Order: sequence, then C-alpha cells, then structure tokens
Amino acid sequence: MPTSSPGQRPEVSARAVDVLDGLLLRAQFVAVPWIKGKSWRSGMAAERAVQSVHEALRRTARRAGWLGGERLPIEDEGPHCALPLYPDFVPRMSGVSDNARLLASGTWRRRDGSIGRLHELSWVRDGYGNTSSLDRLSFHSLRWAMDLFDAFDATQDATYLHAGLSLVGQWIRECLDCEDVFNVWSDHATALRAIVLCQAWHRGAKLLDPVAARQLREAAVRHGRKLALDCFYRPDHDHGVTQAYGQLALGLSFKHASAPAWVAQGLARLESQMRDNVSNGGVLKEHSPYYQLYVLQQFYYAYEVGYSGGAAFSPPYVERLSLMAQVAIETLKPDGTLSAFGDTAKASAIVIDPSSVLTALVASGSGAETGRRVWIEGGYAVFRSGQNPAERASDERFLIARCANFRMPHLHDDLLSFEFSAYGDDLIVDSGGPFQYAHPARVSYFTRAVAHNTIVVDGADEAPPGSARVICCDSQPEGDVFVAERSAAPGVVHTRAFCFVHCGYLILIDTITSAAPRTIRALLHLNPALDAVLEGSSLRSRRSSEGPRVSVVPLHGSDVATSLSRGEETPLQGWICTGMGQMMPGSVLEYRSSGTHVVFASIIAAERQPGSAVRATAAGNFAEFSGRIAIDFGDHRHDIVLSSPWRIRIEKHVRSGLVS
Repeated sequence: MPTSSPGQRPEVSARAVDVLDGLLLRAQFVAVPWIKGKSWRSGMAAERAVQSVHEALRRTARRAGWLGGERLPIEDEGPHCALPLYPDFVPRMSGVSDNARLLASGTWRRRDGSIGRLHELSWVRDGYGNTSSLDRLSFHSLRWAMDLFDAFDATQDATYLHAGLSLVGQWIRECLDCEDVFNVWSDHATALRAIVLCQAWHRGAKLLDPVAARQLREAAVRHGRKLALDCFYRPDHDHGVTQAYGQLALGLSFKHASAPAWVAQGLARLESQMRDNVSNGGVLKEHSPYYQLYVLQQFYYAYEVGYSGGAAFSPPYVERLSLMAQVAIETLKPDGTLSAFGDTAKASAIVIDPSSVLTALVASGSGAETGRRVWIEGGYAVFRSGQNPAERASDERFLIARCANFRMPHLHDDLLSFEFSAYGDDLIVDSGGPFQYAHPARVSYFTRAVAHNTIVVDGADEAPPGSARVICCDSQPEGDVFVAERSAAPGVVHTRAFCFVHCGYLILIDTITSAAPRTIRALLHLNPALDAVLEGSSLRSRRSSEGPRVSVVPLHGSDVATSLSRGEETPLQGWICTGMGQMMPGSVLEYRSSGTHVVFASIIAAERQPGSAVRATAAGNFAEFSGRIAIDFGDHRHDIVLSSPWRIRIEKHVRSGLVS
C-alpha cells in the first residue's frame, strides 16, 4: 500500500479536517435539531458536545496549519463587482454617528451605557445574551463596522476606514474558529456579516498587510462554506434571502476556487425565494409591510451586485421585483407610513424607497394611487377615497384589510383585520409587532387575534393560516364594497362586509355562524392618541392635539354587549406596539354576543372636526343580509341597501342643496 511522504501529510490532514468540519456542521444543524425534537434536554447536551468538539478541532487544526480548505489559492487582485450594500433595518444616517466616533477613539458603549476600551471587546462574552433584539444582531453581524465605513464615506477621513478594518480583524481573530457560542454563528448574523466582510475587502484590499488580508480571505471562505450548507439555509424566511445575497456577494467579491459555486447557488436560491415566497402580484408572503420593504431591499441589492459582476437574474425575477416595489407604493398610507400588519409597527422604518427601485429597473408603475387594489393571492385589499383637489394629499381616506395569511415567519392571527385612516392620521389601528421576539407579550398578545381588529371565538384554538374567500369586490361612485368569509375556528364561519364610503365613513358588518352556540367578541383598536368614551352603546373620541377623531355607532340589536378597555395587564389588552420592546396603551372597543348566529354591525366615522357626528337609522334583517341604512354625515346623505347574497348598494342623496 502506498504511503504518503512527509510533504504530503499536511495536505492529507487538511483534507481530513475539511471532512470532519463538514460532518460536525451537519451534525449541529441536522442531527441536533432532530434530537431536540425527541428530547430537549438530550438535544441541548448533544448541541454543547458537538459545538465543543468542533471548536477544539478547528483550533487544533489552525495551530497545526491544517485548515487547507480555507487556504486554497486566492487571487490578490481586488473584487470585480459593485460594492455589496448592507441591508439595514433602519435608514442609514448621513454623516458620522456617535457610535462611529466612539469606535474610532478606541472605545465602545456597553449595553448598560458605560464606556469600555475597544481592545477589551468580546463577542464570545457579549452582554446581549440570548434575548432576540436588533442590538444583539447588530453587534454579532459587525454592523458597527458599517458605522465606521459610512463615516469614512461621509468624511473621507481614513481614521474611520482603518478603525472599521481593525474591528473586522478583531472579530476574525477571536471568533473565526469559535463554534461554542450560538449567537456568533446564528443564521442571520452570519449572512449579514458576510456582507460586512465584502465591504471590508472592497475598501481594504489594497490597504491591508499580508497577514490581515489572508485572515480576511479565510473569514470569507469560512462564511461561504457555512452559507452553502443546505442544513444552514432557511428557504422560507427573509433570513434565507440574506443568506443567498451574502453568498452571491462573497462569490463575486473574493476570487476563490469555490466562488463560482457560491455565485450559482446564491443566484438559484434568490430566484427560488422570489418565486416561492412572493406572490404573482408582488406581495411577500411573510405578510408584513415592513418586511416587504426589507426583503425588497435585499432582492434589489442582490440584483445590482449580480448585474455588476456578470451574474444575471431571470426576467421573471426582475418582473416580480418591480411588482414588489409597486405593492410597497400602493400599500403606503396617505401619510407615508406603513400599516401595522404582521411584524410592523406604525413607527417601522421605510428602509428603501420603492419608487427609486422602479426607476432603476426602468419599470413604470401603474400610477394607481387612488381607488382599489386587491391582491387575492397575496392577501391584501386596499381602498382609497381619491384625492380631493381642495384637500391635502394626506387627507385621503384609506382602508386596508388582510384577506390571507401564510404559515411563514411573522405570522399573526389577523385574517380579515383592517386599518382605517383619514385626514392625515390613523383612526382604527392594528396593535402591530413584533414587539420583542420570544417575549411572553408577543406570544400571548401581539400575535393573537385579541390584538387585531377581528373576531375572537372564546374557547377555540387560534384560526389556522389560510385565505379568506372573496365573495364581493365592487367599486361604486360613492365608495367600495368588499365582502369575504373565512373559517374562524372549527365549525365557525365568519363573513365580514366592508362598505367604505369615500366621504369619510365605513360600515362594518360581521356575521358569524357556528354549529354550536359560541361566545363571539368583535374588537376595534383605536389610535392611542384618541381618548374614547361610551355614550350608551356608541363610542365618541377626543384628543388633546389637532387631528381627526372617530365615532362608532352600532347598528346591531340590544343583545350585543358593549365595553371599552385601555392598557389592561391581566390579561393583556389595549396595547399598541410602538417599536422594538415598546408599547403604549390604546382604547379597545369590544362587542360581545353568544349563539349559533351572531351579527355585529356598526358605522365607523372619521370626524375631521368636532361636531361632525354621524347619524343613522336602520331597518331590515341584518342576519339575512337584507335591509336599508339611512346615514347623515355632515353634508352627505346616503342610503345603504343590503340584499342577499352579500350585495351592498350605496345610494347618494342631496341635502340642503349641497352636492359633495
């Protein structure tokens, strides 16, 4: 049997280390989760053992010079693609941030606010723990280096550039061979950090000394190999989009033997993400207006980097990318903010301008900023009053409803929930999210039906993901009608009818039928700026500042109980997410009734000025969806005619010689 010569032994050892490295990675991301599914305690013990052995292997191999897979020949010339942009969670600030100034001075701010010396900074002994937060993710993804690179771009002061490269090098020296700390190699942090490594290489390839340059290339290879693993990849998650983008960027930025494979795999995964997780109409199925923009940002950055490096995306990818931007434009509220569906809060950032994406793609939008848009597959229905030349653009009345949700990240039990705004501010709002991932308040409240403008079936399991069946979608001269039904619980059918009258009010009719008597609650969450009071069964609101008010006038019978709550803690009710880990109290109107056939009906009116109250009289049988509602609202009068099956006609009348 032939034997290897002494000169061959390092190469043979390096191949053996590469094989063991791959096996241990797969054990960590395949075998350990399987064991956890059988026994959490055994799985945790197995995870610690695998990570400990893996880290010992890598550190031993590095001392012996056996990490051959990460020392394959790499050309020293610079990258051949555009600078891959970091997908940020908030818009990048121009100029120099306070964090950049601190880091450039050799210090950093601890989580408790105290200042430490930068050479003492440790990602292994970080102070963020396992609490899911953007601060922790920014820390482990080396987002801080981006603060320094941004400061260099703004000032051309090389101090910031060298500080950023030094910070990246410090992470590499401490963490590249570390496996026994989960946060260091979390799927999202790894993918985002890959973009930072690309940024460092683009900016520092000609500045780094040979040792630092070799370490940076080794780190790029380590990240590329991690991201290439199918067991590490998340195909149905925005993290997977980041992973594929990072993989593509590494392959185009670093000239390594594996780079062509990374490029091909990154392209294929991005194409698959676009095809499988974005509807034909351009709606991201993670179903959050914020994540629509966050993922659009990454799909677009990947497209730009790929185009610059000769890695072309397919025409269907580019077409759906344009549709994503169009959806983002058309679902923006008139005041330019995002609807708080899914893991979105009113304060969520606009991380990319969708109009600029359309312009860059040389795609023309539909220009439909008024009227209705319904994405049945994507699960949104949007209705606008149209802009009156005598009003500000933000005064437009706006209704958005959720008509599907998907078994994907950021799922909320909010099917047929809605938001309603008018005259520059919200009136009926969603509680939003995410609040704080893994926090008890998120699990018990913010993702549950009780936090949304829908119905709650007491004693039933949470409604499964799915699509509502659209029964009617009709635009009329005076408004829009939208009717849909869904399964609210086993044996319970919920039909919701919206009659959106453009002059400023909404008629909401809920019909719930069940095989056995059930207790049904219907909830309406108000803008926290509104102080609400009940006058009998009607709701009136006031506010301490300028802005519209809302009134809610019931049309159902006296068998429906009415109550109002705000900021309840046991159980949680009447809270609106205002940011990561932040919430504030808001009023919640609740209707409650029991039986096998329950009907709730009300008028929700936007009052631009105090005193512009709505008045109504109703006749007929709402349970059979038959009747007539006569409504006076300011200078507007309408008759709303209901007829089976689920038809609504808006008839306009003239009052006092005035025509609106």
